[in-house]
Amino acid sequence: MIEIDKLKQIKKLDEQEIVEYRNSLYMHVDPTMGSDIRELWGAWHRFFFLDEGKTLEKINEYYDTFWEWFVILTWSSKGMWTMEQMEFVLPYQLSTIPQVVPQSLDKIIIMYMDRFNSEQVRSSFHNKVKEKLNSIDYNLTGNVDTTMEISEVRKTVENILVGVEKNTLTIADFYSKVQKSLFIEGKGYKFPEDTHNQITYDFVDLIKIFSSKADINKLVIEYFRIMMDVHTPRVDVDFLSKLIAENYKNDLKKTLDEAGMIIEDKVEDADMNESGIDYDKIINEIEAEFTFDTDGHATDLSAILTRLDELSKKHNDPAIAELYYYDESSGKFRWHTN
Repeated sequence: MIEIDKLKQIKKLDEQEIVEYRNSLYMHVDPTMGSDIRELWGAWHRFFFLDEGKTLEKINEYYDTFWEWFVILTWSSKGMWTMEQMEFVLPYQLSTIPQVVPQSLDKIIIMYMDRFNSEQVRSSFHNKVKEKLNSIDYNLTGNVDTTMEISEVRKTVENILVGVEKNTLTIADFYSKVQKSLFIEGKGYKFPEDTHNQITYDFVDLIKIFSSKADINKLVIEYFRIMMDVHTPRVDVDFLSKLIAENYKNDLKKTLDEAGMIIEDKVEDADMNESGIDYDKIINEIEAEFTFDTDGHATDLSAILTRLDELSKKHNDPAIAELYYYDESSGKFRWHTN
């Protein structure tokens, strides 16, 4: 096992060294070795952030090794860093966290619940993270400059929440592009491919949290209230997405009202079965033709929506194109059933 002092020395590694360093790191990530972990985290933190002007350059250079390990170490123990450090570190880690940290969205929400002794302190921290996030920009996968930039993700998320962007195909393309930017083809990832859809949805939900002016305290409290309710298990209810959407829209309405503007509520679709076409049969055919993950999310949104659009034109029925639609309240794509 490589000792802590050697792990602290950041350098270029060959493939064999990467394996050795990674295995040694995982052995050191142990609750009984708290002082060693804090020492290692502190050394890596100084390397990446002591000279902020070079932070992104260093992240990109060591993205698949020391930066990834730094992110893992950050979320392996809650007590090694101060909130002053985290308000600066978190904005840079946002797109790496879902790539390497399991249940990353939950962990961040739990941090918001556990690490603050007052709502005022929590709000102050949250606002500082948002302010920092708005002042920087980077590719979702730092060492791949063809991936989306986080500013583009933020802007698109805001347009979807506000209702500026309502085109289902465009939204599907956005989610697909985000997923491809988080999980580069050919790279090895910690999580199975069939979980990438849900991880992508969680990442977009995370960006929604930092795009909204809604009260972070209400969001966190309601999150835990629902988490503790045995009658509404999370696997059955996309409650976090709904909470974010509701909080954002309420805040947005208030802002627009003050500016004398109006945002229209979504009008429910009319009965989709007026044409007499068997929509259930079409849904079954689509589900047989394309693949869905274990959570029921389509693995290729664009292909499914394109196929539905083709069927819509073939049968001269626009409702077919809307069978698989983007549900604003949950932030997910769903089948439209009456």
